[in-house]
Amino acid sequence: GALKRAVERGTLLEVETTVAGASETVYFANTAKGRAAVKSIERGGWPDELESAARPNVFAMYEANIGTLTPLIADELRAAEREYPAEWIEDAFRAAVSLNKRSWRYIHAILERWHTEGRGEGSRSSEAERRRYVEGEYGEYIEH
Repeated sequence: GALKRAVERGTLLEVETTVAGASETVYFANTAKGRAAVKSIERGGWPDELESAARPNVFAMYEANIGTLTPLIADELRAAEREYPAEWIEDAFRAAVSLNKRSWRYIHAILERWHTEGRGEGSRSSEAERRRYVEGEYGEYIEH
């Protein structure tokens, strides 16, 4: 389409790279900065910056989903960025907002739980919790 024609006539530069684990085609204007960016990607030195730019930062997520950022909350958000992966923070915001729990304390509790109990898909209960139902008060009603 139009992008291919722009690349063919030299208006845009095209380069393949990996962003967030997926192969992506990235386009730059054919300027000094665009050519420098393409060279940097070809040397393998730039995809991390692309990945972080594609992901909203924790401060923007807070203001978009919870409210005005205060200095104390900003400090807590910086600490969370150092402690937890960006994907976890984004998913915790998404989980809290989907339940209409728009509070940093709620989001932080999700992150702490994932940190201590693991973040596996499916059941997150421990073996002891599962056995409580099988051998506990109603154990006589369960075949095992």
